[in-house]
Amino acid sequence: MQDKLYDLDNLKKEIGKDANIPPYIQDFITNTLGKDFHALQLSYAQQQKYQTHQMAHKLKFSLYMYGVHSIQKDLDKIELLCQSSEHFSEIGPLINNIKNHLRRVKNQMIDDFKMVITLLD
Repeated sequence: MQDKLYDLDNLKKEIGKDANIPPYIQDFITNTLGKDFHALQLSYAQQQKYQTHQMAHKLKFSLYMYGVHSIQKDLDKIELLCQSSEHFSEIGPLINNIKNHLRRVKNQMIDDFKMVITLLD
């Protein structure tokens, strides 16, 4: 059996343990793993340090809420590297690592919540 790449305990504490989880998973996949991560990639590609920092911070909070802890250090490092022009280029490999990990998280969520995720790529 594959290890869980996410943990919904924080989410359940926030919304209530009896809440309907699938719509939250759908929103997380569409917005956090889709739009927000794409915005991080785009801001980095356009050398927008402030925006890259902001998106990394936003992702960090969302990923914490959904128990995706394994890449928190990469996001912390991105925030730190955004403060330095000479080290900004070191963010690229971190983004690639995050991208690969989030792809696995997304696939695991889709497997776990099949009936919800029907219109995604």
